[in-house]
Amino acid sequence: MEWLNVGSLVLGLFAWTLPVIAILIARKKQFNFWSLTALSLLACAIAIFFQMLYSQHLIDIGDMSALLDTSKAVTYVSGILLIVTVILNAFNIGINQKKI
Repeated sequence: MEWLNVGSLVLGLFAWTLPVIAILIARKKQFNFWSLTALSLLACAIAIFFQMLYSQHLIDIGDMSALLDTSKAVTYVSGILLIVTVILNAFNIGINQKKI
């Protein structure tokens, strides 16, 4: 089940990278930035869901000490992932709406 943590990390980085790519491409030409915005938000949601699945796995195997040790950090990091993703996508939408 460690793949859930790796998948969450990869999808979180993907969620942050897509709006940056959209902003960089926007300077060069017009394109459909909504698809990158939607993919970024979807990747963020799946990353957070993977963390929820991993927490459920810890409950299922009865590893309460691991759950208690990591729950605060997982909540904090998931919040940061969500806030940064929303800010980057809002910035992306703001820049690309001006070009339309």
